[in-house]
Amino acid sequence: MNKNIKFALLLSFIFAFFGVKMNAQLKTGDLVDGIAVVVGDEIILESDIEEQANYAKQQGATVADKCEFVESIINNKLLIYEAKRDTLIENRSAAIKENAAQKYNQILGQFPDEKTMLSAYKFRTSYEMKNAIEKIDADNYYGQMKFGRITEKADVTPNEVTDFFNTYRYQLPQVNDEVSLSQIVMYPKLTDAHKNEIIARLNKIKQDILAGESFESQARIYSDDPGSAANGGLYTNIAKGKMVKPFEAAALNLQEGELSEPVESEFGYHLIQLVKKSGKMYDARHILL
Repeated sequence: MNKNIKFALLLSFIFAFFGVKMNAQLKTGDLVDGIAVVVGDEIILESDIEEQANYAKQQGATVADKCEFVESIINNKLLIYEAKRDTLIENRSAAIKENAAQKYNQILGQFPDEKTMLSAYKFRTSYEMKNAIEKIDADNYYGQMKFGRITEKADVTPNEVTDFFNTYRYQLPQVNDEVSLSQIVMYPKLTDAHKNEIIARLNKIKQDILAGESFESQARIYSDDPGSAANGGLYTNIAKGKMVKPFEAAALNLQEGELSEPVESEFGYHLIQLVKKSGKMYDARHILL
């Protein structure tokens, strides 16, 4: 982590200080931009990752693995986010803003005029460039202060940590990944044509079974029910009221060994075979599409 954090801080400084704005020819369907990562209230855009990677390459850095590159950026944002929540780290916003203005003027002194400087650093306005310098100075300050607080009492080297892990890796507890996500789910309406296609498939399977194929093999091949397909479509000791009503009504109206017509339920379409019925319990096989 030590190496990743230092690399992330360096990359962040290079990008924000020089304010690189890469121009590219967009084609229909190209992603203009989007949020790649959110750490607390720290946002990393897709364009941030792409532009930092491009600039790092131009400066001679190797960016072969995008995942590792993004991880280094995230590590830095984690430090910054935690630092801003740490009440023992001084808020130096005013001093950082003033220092950014001084840096801007120092850079300006190296050019004949402001327009030439902005063009060289790929900024559109002086405000944009000053804001970039202020942002990276703030990120560097908070990142370095939090890193210092984390490591101030550490008395081991990175190599010692690696050696310890390699020695005791099989004795260390497993920490499971935790993921928070959001999703938008849309259920398409089933068309009559699709319904007819499914019913026709089940009727074909039924004819194959009547012609000699075993129900079990057909269920293993065709059924979409993960709970019974591997077992030849079989459910045993089914109590009345346990299955959805269309399934139960069709199954209990069959004679033992008899096959149903395709039956529609909320899960799809079933081809059902009653295996055994005893009192209020029954066994049945089905193929679900």
